[in-house]
Amino acid sequence: MREMIKWAVIVGAIVAAWKYGAPLLESRRSPAASAEPGSACGASARRAAEAWGSGLGRFVRPPYDLAAWDTFRSLVDDQIEQAEKDCGCGSESCAKGMHAMRELRSLMSDLDTAVRNGSPLPGDVVQRQEAIDNAIDSL
Repeated sequence: MREMIKWAVIVGAIVAAWKYGAPLLESRRSPAASAEPGSACGASARRAAEAWGSGLGRFVRPPYDLAAWDTFRSLVDDQIEQAEKDCGCGSESCAKGMHAMRELRSLMSDLDTAVRNGSPLPGDVVQRQEAIDNAIDSL
């Protein structure tokens, strides 16, 4: 049983690296990504939000798998860090992107507390996620 869990985590990590790492590398190689200040910001912020949204469903009800949560949280945190780097320019879209990533990081922190305590998720998760998505869509 432990061996199966170990392999599931390894396969999950490989799939996540392929799914999220390949587009990140491609965007860095693309000359269009650097053509306009802040253009990489929107793409990186979208990737972070998609990483968050695509994996969150596994953690809607206790009991939570803390190992899976740690892996998921680390992946999303990496995506947020990349978006913060890409949103470091002085444009208005970069400021909006940074704000969205701060909100996403705050939401992730609140859910981290709930998961680690084994308590239900905060009641405003959907509204907060929608506000983050709307901010990213406006970039």
